[in-house]
Amino acid sequence: MIGRIKKNLEELLIKKNFELLFLKFFGYISSIVLTIILVRYLSPSALGAFYYIMAISGILTYVFGLGISGAIIPLMSEGKFLHNEIWTVMLYAGAIIGILLFSILYFSNYALNIFSTRIELFLWYSSMIAPLKIIQLNFYNYFLSRGKLLLALILNEGNGRNFIMLFFIGISFQIGNEINLNTILKIFILSNLIIVIIGLIFSFNFARLINIECLKNYSLLSIRFYPSLVTLNSTSNLFDIFINNLFGPISLAAFSLAKRLTSPLLFFSEIIGMYFIRVANLFFKRENEKVIGLHNKCVFYSFVLTIFLTLCYIPLLFTFIADYLNFNSFENVEEILIICLLGTLIQSIFIFSKSFLRVTAKYMQTTILDLGVIITGSIIFYLLYIFQIDQPIFGPLSIITIISLKSIFAYLIFKRIVY
Repeated sequence: MIGRIKKNLEELLIKKNFELLFLKFFGYISSIVLTIILVRYLSPSALGAFYYIMAISGILTYVFGLGISGAIIPLMSEGKFLHNEIWTVMLYAGAIIGILLFSILYFSNYALNIFSTRIELFLWYSSMIAPLKIIQLNFYNYFLSRGKLLLALILNEGNGRNFIMLFFIGISFQIGNEINLNTILKIFILSNLIIVIIGLIFSFNFARLINIECLKNYSLLSIRFYPSLVTLNSTSNLFDIFINNLFGPISLAAFSLAKRLTSPLLFFSEIIGMYFIRVANLFFKRENEKVIGLHNKCVFYSFVLTIFLTLCYIPLLFTFIADYLNFNSFENVEEILIICLLGTLIQSIFIFSKSFLRVTAKYMQTTILDLGVIITGSIIFYLLYIFQIDQPIFGPLSIITIISLKSIFAYLIFKRIVY
């Protein structure tokens, strides 16, 4: 029995993927270190403002991204066009949309002068962050579709960028620059730019002329995936904006801190989830029994390893980390952490079925699920506003509950499709 478990675990986690585990682990470490620096050097309100800007830029990325990042994997899998033709179309599309988005937000900020100074600051930084993230997402999906998982992990949100940010923050310490909100945001933008350049260098595969047929297929796939990408990736950012506007930036800072301190617990779950390309191939070959077998293995190891990490992490989280990050500055942060820990355990069970729906192009089902989350969450936050409920803990509790219910429904849909 023990030998069988060891063999399955090696198949899922270790075999030929040590470099992925290594990079993902240090990606989480860099994320935790960056979070510690932000908490130590920014006031709670400034930290909330930082995450508010991240939420705005996150929504802009997918609303103005027009679904182009979601079209890359199915277009590459189709095998109808050469890689350099797809790369060229992808690069032009990302660059044009990014420039248009920057231009729209720039003129909204300064030419029209219709926003307050504070909103101008948020939109100004977002206008530089969102276009870079659009191009970065294209490179991430391109590397993923080519099976270059190491480069995909570097281009994935936060992994490579956090390393670069820590490098520049270290330089700022050395030369005596003050670490404030503006400094962090400028370093964030520069780090995103460097990540985009890295993606450009390692993927360079230029075609002289754009293949019109490739551009047409790319555009049609983008339109098809656009609703699901927007609803899936904007949900968390939208709820962050609700929390900021309803309970204030300090409450947003507490919730964002709790999410970042608990997300590393899904380390093994996300590594296991990277097998979704293999799962998609098995499904399209109608080998459902193999899909079910892989699902059962993934769920078992994901849940067990997450529980193990959680039990090891909790004593450290509520003692040393709590003192070092001065949890007393953030209202209800310990209660929010407990809520996020429970949500993490639930996510570890259902991460496979959620990934399955996304990579097998079940965009209608995923759109309905995510739209249901947005509508339900919006109604709950509206009721909190109407009834003047000013307890910040209700925001995170509502969000984690809704997302957990979505995960359960995703599993039920997966079960109906495969079983």
